[in-house]
Amino acid sequence: ELGELRWDHGAPFFEAGKGAFRSELEALAASGAVASWSPRIADVRHKDAGWTVGIRPMPARQHLYVGQPTMNAVIKGLAAGLQIDCGRRVSAISVDGMAKTLAFEDGTSEGPFDQVFVAVPAEQAAALLEGVSPQLAEAAAAAKSAPRWVAMLAFDSAIDVPWDVASIAGSALSMA
Repeated sequence: ELGELRWDHGAPFFEAGKGAFRSELEALAASGAVASWSPRIADVRHKDAGWTVGIRPMPARQHLYVGQPTMNAVIKGLAAGLQIDCGRRVSAISVDGMAKTLAFEDGTSEGPFDQVFVAVPAEQAAALLEGVSPQLAEAAAAAKSAPRWVAMLAFDSAIDVPWDVASIAGSALSMA
């Protein structure tokens, strides 16, 4: 009834630290693949009298970014000039000297490759890295993902709210 809808799901934003990643982000920003984002945050609290909402800006010390026009622009920008093959799940990585080979769930394999980038949640990376680098597998296994809840809603007309993200105190839905 609302027509075609498209969702930009995945990470709604990401934070930039320092060093090489920050430098890479500057190049991505110059290409238009990412933009700085300073959301208005709704601090939602529940007390005996009901719900209260306070609006605040993002703290200046936090440097948030979003992909432009969508979040996959970040990966596309980072992968510019590389051959990318999507839609197949890697089940194992094997190493012979400097050559890396990928085994896929469908029983096929490809390689050798000079480098392999493992860009999946740490919990999934740990299993892939076991036979390649026990130290990296151990580090990945020790990492715990911090998931975010994201609501994707469609309405008949625009809803004017004074916030971009909500932090719900004492809830798993909090940004804190």
